Amino acid sequence: SDMAVTWIERHPKWLKVLASPHPAWNTLLVMALIAGLFRLSSRELLDFSWSDLAWLALGVLGWTFFEYAMHRWVYHGTYKNKRLREFVESFHIYHHRNIQDARVLTAGVLMILPLALLTLSPLYFVFSLLSSTGFVPYAVGFIAAYGFYEWVHYLIHKHSDPRGYLKWITRYHMHHHDRRWDRCFGNTNSLWDHLLGTYSKPAKH
Repeated sequence: SDMAVTWIERHPKWLKVLASPHPAWNTLLVMALIAGLFRLSSRELLDFSWSDLAWLALGVLGWTFFEYAMHRWVYHGTYKNKRLREFVESFHIYHHRNIQDARVLTAGVLMILPLALLTLSPLYFVFSLLSSTGFVPYAVGFIAAYGFYEWVHYLIHKHSDPRGYLKWITRYHMHHHDRRWDRCFGNTNSLWDHLLGTYSKPAKH
């Protein structure tokens, strides 16, 4: 049940590597990953063609789907294997129960790097088969959007007086927390909730 003790509650020391104390650390990692992509590909950092900009935008769009998919089908997934369910849900169920605990608002290095490898490696293979130069700008857009996501999620839970976009996305995200665990899976936008039938209009406060 959701009230069972989660894996992270039994092994809190792992928070030091599986979670990050502040999204600023995630931003540094994002910058390092992007710099590494350009270095490995021998691309000029600011030499973007219209084609590159299109791939960059698709990378951002790709991230928005990834954040939705992770939240809906992984964090809120159904698992027959008890240990797998316990581990996968550990952070997210804990986060739902302890919404003000900043230790689990952002991901740590030991969570980010394996996910980046698992996500981007197949894409690199596909782009290589197609002899396309779009992988680097796509990956830059994807990784940069991830960095934005970490800041948004952190500020949703830590900002005392959100305005504009942050006010809207805070209301949207908290609707998921407070009322509809089975809806509103987008953390930075509602696009895929609208497209895939999981949108729920947040109540006005």
